[in-house]
Amino acid sequence: MNKLGATLSRFSREGDMKKLTGWISTIGAVVALAVPTAASAEAIPETTNEFVPLEATIFDECLGEPVLVTGERHLVTHTTVDAQGVTHFVFHRQWVQVTAVGAVSGASYEIVSVFQHVDQLADDYEQHLNLNMRRRIGAGDTPNSLISAALLLRFDPATGEWTTVAENVKAECL
Repeated sequence: MNKLGATLSRFSREGDMKKLTGWISTIGAVVALAVPTAASAEAIPETTNEFVPLEATIFDECLGEPVLVTGERHLVTHTTVDAQGVTHFVFHRQWVQVTAVGAVSGASYEIVSVFQHVDQLADDYEQHLNLNMRRRIGAGDTPNSLISAALLLRFDPATGEWTTVAENVKAECL
Protein backbone atom coordinates (compact mmCIF):
# COMPACT_ATOMS: atom_id res chain seq x y z
CA MET A 1 0.00 0.00 0.00
CA ASN A 2 1.36 3.46 -0.87
CA LYS A 3 1.02 6.43 1.45
CA LEU A 4 -2.39 7.35 -0.03
CA GLY A 5 -3.61 4.01 1.26
CA ALA A 6 -4.11 2.84 -2.31
CA THR A 7 -5.06 -0.74 -2.97
CA LEU A 8 -2.78 -2.29 -5.55
CA SER A 9 -4.52 -4.40 -8.15
CA ARG A 10 -4.75 -4.85 -11.92
CA PHE A 11 -7.95 -5.04 -13.92
CA SER A 12 -8.67 -5.49 -17.61
CA ARG A 13 -9.09 -2.33 -19.72
CA GLU A 14 -12.73 -3.33 -20.35
CA GLY A 15 -13.35 -3.68 -16.60
CA ASP A 16 -11.67 -0.32 -15.98
CA MET A 17 -13.97 1.45 -18.44
CA LYS A 18 -17.07 -0.16 -16.89
CA LYS A 19 -15.95 1.11 -13.47
CA LEU A 20 -15.29 4.58 -14.90
CA THR A 21 -18.72 4.68 -16.57
CA GLY A 22 -20.38 3.53 -13.35
CA TRP A 23 -18.55 6.16 -11.31
CA ILE A 24 -19.58 8.95 -13.69
CA SER A 25 -23.20 7.70 -13.54
CA THR A 26 -23.00 7.84 -9.74
CA ILE A 27 -21.79 11.45 -9.90
CA GLY A 28 -24.75 12.34 -12.10
CA ALA A 29 -27.23 10.69 -9.74
CA VAL A 30 -25.82 12.39 -6.63
CA VAL A 31 -25.72 15.80 -8.32
CA ALA A 32 -29.28 15.35 -9.57
CA LEU A 33 -30.38 14.73 -5.97
CA ALA A 34 -28.38 17.66 -4.60
CA VAL A 35 -29.54 20.28 -7.11
CA PRO A 36 -33.17 21.43 -7.21
CA THR A 37 -34.99 20.05 -10.24
CA ALA A 38 -37.35 22.95 -10.80
CA ALA A 39 -36.50 26.61 -10.40
CA SER A 40 -39.25 28.90 -9.24
CA ALA A 41 -40.52 31.76 -11.37
CA GLU A 42 -38.60 34.10 -9.06
CA ALA A 43 -35.24 32.31 -9.41
CA ILE A 44 -32.25 34.37 -10.54
CA PRO A 45 -29.88 32.11 -12.54
CA GLU A 46 -26.34 32.94 -13.64
CA THR A 47 -24.07 30.62 -15.67
CA THR A 48 -20.47 30.85 -16.89
CA ASN A 49 -18.80 28.46 -19.33
CA GLU A 50 -15.13 28.68 -20.32
CA PHE A 51 -12.13 26.69 -21.49
CA VAL A 52 -8.77 27.38 -19.85
CA PRO A 53 -5.37 25.99 -20.95
CA LEU A 54 -3.91 23.40 -18.58
CA GLU A 55 -0.19 22.94 -18.11
CA ALA A 56 1.00 21.44 -14.83
CA THR A 57 3.33 18.97 -13.20
CA ILE A 58 1.76 16.55 -10.73
CA PHE A 59 3.55 13.89 -8.72
CA ASP A 60 2.09 10.45 -9.40
CA GLU A 61 2.50 8.19 -6.36
CA CYS A 62 1.77 5.05 -8.39
CA LEU A 63 4.60 5.80 -10.80
CA GLY A 64 6.91 7.43 -8.27
CA GLU A 65 7.69 10.27 -10.67
CA PRO A 66 6.44 13.71 -11.73
CA VAL A 67 4.06 13.73 -14.70
CA LEU A 68 3.87 16.71 -17.08
CA VAL A 69 0.21 17.39 -17.93
CA THR A 70 -1.13 19.46 -20.87
CA GLY A 71 -4.60 20.06 -22.30
CA GLU A 72 -7.61 22.18 -21.37
CA ARG A 73 -9.91 22.60 -18.38
CA HIS A 74 -13.60 23.07 -19.10
CA LEU A 75 -15.07 25.19 -16.29
CA VAL A 76 -18.79 25.71 -15.76
CA THR A 77 -20.45 27.55 -12.88
CA HIS A 78 -24.16 27.92 -12.29
CA THR A 79 -25.81 29.92 -9.52
CA THR A 80 -29.51 30.20 -8.73
CA VAL A 81 -31.23 31.99 -5.86
CA ASP A 82 -34.64 30.40 -5.33
CA ALA A 83 -37.86 32.00 -4.03
CA GLN A 84 -36.96 31.01 -0.45
CA GLY A 85 -33.65 32.88 -0.69
CA VAL A 86 -31.54 29.71 -0.81
CA THR A 87 -28.49 30.03 -3.08
CA HIS A 88 -27.65 26.95 -5.15
CA PHE A 89 -24.14 27.00 -6.62
CA VAL A 90 -22.62 24.36 -8.91
CA PHE A 91 -19.02 24.33 -10.12
CA HIS A 92 -17.93 21.72 -12.67
CA ARG A 93 -14.38 21.18 -13.91
CA GLN A 94 -13.48 18.64 -16.54
CA TRP A 95 -10.11 18.07 -18.18
CA VAL A 96 -10.41 17.96 -21.97
CA GLN A 97 -7.95 16.22 -24.33
CA VAL A 98 -5.38 15.98 -21.55
CA THR A 99 -2.18 14.07 -22.11
CA ALA A 100 0.69 13.44 -19.76
CA VAL A 101 4.31 12.36 -20.00
CA GLY A 102 6.36 10.83 -17.20
CA ALA A 103 9.19 13.29 -16.48
CA VAL A 104 11.66 10.45 -15.80
CA SER A 105 10.31 7.48 -17.79
CA GLY A 106 8.96 9.41 -20.80
CA ALA A 107 5.88 7.13 -20.73
CA SER A 108 2.73 8.63 -22.32
CA TYR A 109 -0.67 8.76 -20.67
CA GLU A 110 -4.18 10.11 -21.13
CA ILE A 111 -5.89 11.64 -18.13
CA VAL A 112 -9.63 11.90 -17.49
CA SER A 113 -10.54 14.19 -14.60
CA VAL A 114 -13.96 15.40 -13.45
CA PHE A 115 -14.66 17.55 -10.38
CA GLN A 116 -18.12 18.66 -9.24
CA HIS A 117 -18.82 21.02 -6.32
CA VAL A 118 -22.40 21.78 -5.24
CA ASP A 119 -23.35 24.29 -2.53
CA GLN A 120 -26.68 25.12 -0.93
CA LEU A 121 -26.48 28.32 1.14
CA ALA A 122 -29.39 29.45 3.32
CA ASP A 123 -29.77 31.57 6.45
CA ASP A 124 -30.19 28.49 8.65
CA TYR A 125 -27.76 26.04 7.00
CA GLU A 126 -25.01 25.45 4.44
CA GLN A 127 -24.36 22.23 2.60
CA HIS A 128 -21.32 21.42 0.43
CA LEU A 129 -20.92 18.39 -1.83
CA ASN A 130 -17.60 17.63 -3.54
CA LEU A 131 -17.11 14.83 -6.06
CA ASN A 132 -13.74 14.24 -7.68
CA MET A 133 -12.46 11.54 -10.05
CA ARG A 134 -9.12 11.42 -11.82
CA ARG A 135 -8.06 8.53 -14.03
CA ARG A 136 -4.57 8.16 -15.56
CA ILE A 137 -4.50 5.62 -18.40
CA GLY A 138 -1.19 4.36 -19.77
CA ALA A 139 -0.47 2.64 -23.07
CA GLY A 140 0.21 -1.12 -23.11
CA ASP A 141 1.63 -2.43 -19.83
CA THR A 142 2.15 1.06 -18.40
CA PRO A 143 0.37 1.25 -15.01
CA ASN A 144 -2.94 3.07 -14.59
CA SER A 145 -4.34 4.90 -11.57
CA LEU A 146 -7.73 5.96 -10.24
CA ILE A 147 -8.41 8.55 -7.55
CA SER A 148 -11.99 9.19 -6.48
CA ALA A 149 -13.43 11.19 -3.63
CA ALA A 150 -16.91 12.14 -2.44
CA LEU A 151 -17.52 14.44 0.52
CA LEU A 152 -20.76 15.91 1.85
CA LEU A 153 -20.49 18.56 4.60
CA ARG A 154 -23.25 20.42 6.42
CA PHE A 155 -22.80 23.61 8.46
CA ASP A 156 -25.18 24.67 11.23
CA PRO A 157 -24.88 28.44 11.87
CA ALA A 158 -26.75 28.06 15.17
CA THR A 159 -23.98 25.87 16.61
CA GLY A 160 -21.16 27.06 14.35
CA GLU A 161 -20.24 23.44 13.61
CA TRP A 162 -19.54 21.47 10.44
CA THR A 163 -20.75 17.87 10.20
CA THR A 164 -19.39 15.31 7.76
CA VAL A 165 -22.52 13.66 6.40
CA ALA A 166 -20.74 11.32 3.96
CA GLU A 167 -17.13 10.71 2.96
CA ASN A 168 -15.58 8.21 0.55
CA VAL A 169 -12.00 8.50 -0.70
CA LYS A 170 -10.24 5.87 -2.76
CA ALA A 171 -6.90 5.75 -4.56
CA GLU A 172 -5.79 2.77 -6.62
CA CYS A 173 -2.73 1.89 -8.63
CA LEU A 174 -4.02 -0.45 -11.32
